[in-house]
Amino acid sequence: MKLKGWLYIYFLLLTFFSYTGKLSAQSNYCENMGFEYGDFTNWQGFTWVNSTVSSVQSTSPAPGFSMQTIMSDTSSYDSNTNYKLRKIPEGHLYSARLGDLTKNTSVATLRYTMKVDSLNALLIYKFAVVLLNPTSGHEKYEEPRFKVTLYDQNNFPIPDCSNYDVFASDAELNKSFKSYYPSGSTEPVLWRDWTTVGADLSAYIGKTITIEFLAADCTHKGHYGYAYFVASCQPPVLSMRFCNEDSIALLRAPQGFESYKWKTQSGDAIGNTQNINVKNPQENLNYICEMTSATGCITTMKTLVLKYRPRADFTSSMLDCHSNKVQFTDLSFTNYGELSYFWDFGDGGNSSERNPVHLFPTSGLHTVKIEVVNHPSTCTDTLIRTVESFSPPLVGITGDSTYCPGEKTRISSYGAAIYEWSTGSAQDFIEIGNPGGNFWMIGRSTTGCISDTLFINIHEEPDWLFKINGANSICEGDSVVLSAQKAIFYNWNTGDTTSAIVINEEGKYLVNGINKRGCKKQDEIFVKVNQIPAVDFNINPDKISRKNTEVIVSIPQEPGVDYYWNFSDRSTATGSTFTHNFDDLDIKSGVYKLTLKSVSDSGCVDTLSKFIIIIPYIPDIFTPDNDGYNDHWKVHLSDHYNKNIEAAIFDRWGEKMIQWKNIQELSWDGRFNGKMVNPGVYVYIIKSITQNGEEVIFSGDVTVLR
Repeated sequence: MKLKGWLYIYFLLLTFFSYTGKLSAQSNYCENMGFEYGDFTNWQGFTWVNSTVSSVQSTSPAPGFSMQTIMSDTSSYDSNTNYKLRKIPEGHLYSARLGDLTKNTSVATLRYTMKVDSLNALLIYKFAVVLLNPTSGHEKYEEPRFKVTLYDQNNFPIPDCSNYDVFASDAELNKSFKSYYPSGSTEPVLWRDWTTVGADLSAYIGKTITIEFLAADCTHKGHYGYAYFVASCQPPVLSMRFCNEDSIALLRAPQGFESYKWKTQSGDAIGNTQNINVKNPQENLNYICEMTSATGCITTMKTLVLKYRPRADFTSSMLDCHSNKVQFTDLSFTNYGELSYFWDFGDGGNSSERNPVHLFPTSGLHTVKIEVVNHPSTCTDTLIRTVESFSPPLVGITGDSTYCPGEKTRISSYGAAIYEWSTGSAQDFIEIGNPGGNFWMIGRSTTGCISDTLFINIHEEPDWLFKINGANSICEGDSVVLSAQKAIFYNWNTGDTTSAIVINEEGKYLVNGINKRGCKKQDEIFVKVNQIPAVDFNINPDKISRKNTEVIVSIPQEPGVDYYWNFSDRSTATGSTFTHNFDDLDIKSGVYKLTLKSVSDSGCVDTLSKFIIIIPYIPDIFTPDNDGYNDHWKVHLSDHYNKNIEAAIFDRWGEKMIQWKNIQELSWDGRFNGKMVNPGVYVYIIKSITQNGEEVIFSGDVTVLR
């Protein structure tokens, strides 16, 4: 049959680049098959174009080479699928992208070669594919393509049903593919979400096989084809867990298959999931599972039901009195199958040997755990024991060699099973207080090994001053700083951990301090909050005039409070009640300021000022007869009444005769419209806004005589 286009070139490449003897040795356990190292270790990559070989990559393609790329962002989605396809499947940290998102004519492959044995004969691969479908103008072999093929050791394809091959036109008809039209495109992107395929390679045990993944663009340089994939391998067996006193057997089939059909040895169907539970199974009977992969492969496996009863056991012995090495001897057993071992030495070290020798980093007693796994079941058993090692240089004393005044320090020993102290104690620690001194310790093993004699000198830490500084009395509304010193850690009962706090409430304040040697001390202080003395006093009357210049000032006497009065006329007074006479009125300002200062015996002070208003003098009679005496009606409005002044005089019929605005000195000579008014009674009205914003009105009669 004639091969066309890139298929022909591909055949030539496979023939030209023989893989036999040129691949690095592969682990039976498929090392880095799932790109666990985050690179292409143990993989080979190749790329070419439709008609001419353009380049051949090494077994580890360059990190920046786009045709074979490691995906490492587990949260990333493919943009050509409208961000519906994850680039890395669930449960994996990496995947490989084969091909890229450009529209060229590239073909790319990645290959993995391994020798099949009983531990890796079940091959599992997962893939997701993205193909831009050309709707016209292409033969099928010219379309974007994705292909998975198994090859034998001679590089010939193995006709296995786990092989997979899809062109873009195939994908359009396949229900497993979804379609997406990017913005402005009339051609769909066909993509298949992550699909798992299982391939049973048991027929090839002892032989070398290669799995190859291939992605190709169309041959017209206009449509891309690429895929993501990971792979793994495992033993091709059904696992079973039926242990000790279990009444239910758990049967597990390998992952990677589309469907599962379980049945008994007699052919009865019992389940269709990957894992099933069988209640009270009959021992020594086979259970069979028929598995169908996504590519249509059917694999049948069976397992014999046996109850496994593994028992973990071991002994240990020190090799000598100085190396700190211990020989472990396994005494574990089971009724069926074989055991594998996992030792946990409790120091970060472990081993899978049956009878390991372990070098412990510390001397003394250690907690060691052995876990045995009973194959081919997954039954386990675990045993934990205390074992002993010994090395004199690793025996020692630890603890603070100083103790705080009035306290004790604990000195601990380590590295041995038995201790002898100069105090006579056989414990692994001693507690020493006043007096201190020199002490020694010897460590021994249970087998007679002995350490050197170790010495330590213990003494008392000098006493240190720890005290709260700050006033123990404040006035209401004030605050005080309380501070402590000479500690490195502070803890107040307020929750603060600083050396100083600011408080404004009455109560007991306590602080604990720890100095740099770890010694603890405590101090406390009670802060009293004293009330502010009252200052709200009474003035009777609070307005004075020429006719009445005397006021009485008073405030209820509080115990322990002194009162100091200060008048703006420079007079002063003391006491809670007094009478004051303003002999010389301050007509211009029109107001007196009176300030009270109350002082309690606890030193708390408050002040309050009030004002005494001087009522303007308004004459009620004048004689405009030009005799030089009382010829004018005059009113002086003090500075206290100097806002929005409006004043007027009316005759007895209510006609406005004289008017003033914003003038503090009012004067009337008894004339109206240039003529002297007739003797009689006239009405005045004076309005003003005081300096404290109060509106006042003065009104009354003024008599004109001649």
